[in-house]
Amino acid sequence: MFEKLYSIVKENLEPHLNEVGQISTSAHEAIINEASGTIIDVLKAQIDNGKFNDLLVFFSVSSIQNTALVRSIASKYAIRLNKYYGVNMNTAKTFADKQMPVIMNKLIQTAKSNPKNANGMFAFFNKLSGYSINFETLFGKMPQLQLA
Repeated sequence: MFEKLYSIVKENLEPHLNEVGQISTSAHEAIINEASGTIIDVLKAQIDNGKFNDLLVFFSVSSIQNTALVRSIASKYAIRLNKYYGVNMNTAKTFADKQMPVIMNKLIQTAKSNPKNANGMFAFFNKLSGYSINFETLFGKMPQLQLA
């Protein structure tokens, strides 16, 4: 699923990289990797902090826009764009706020389309947890949550 996340990020960011200012073409790949890494870091922190249910609910909705999790991802990405690539903070924030909801919506749609396959949410969560938790077993016993 990490490879799928990277392809979703690349597909959605690459056409818009000119919006972040004068960034060399050689830095484009790094900026795309930074976005993928930011998403992984924030989602992994959710798991590490025991917020499994919040994460599952987040991935089971039909569409997200301005949730706290997406705002957190966008904020961390903007900070990284500013710190590591010299992008003006206002520009970085505008760019991240615009792009991260699109990327996260596509990631959610991919992950929940078949939660048990290699690109599904359970495999993604298991990998984020370092395989210390079996999310399919954990959430497979929760009939109140329906995955679309």
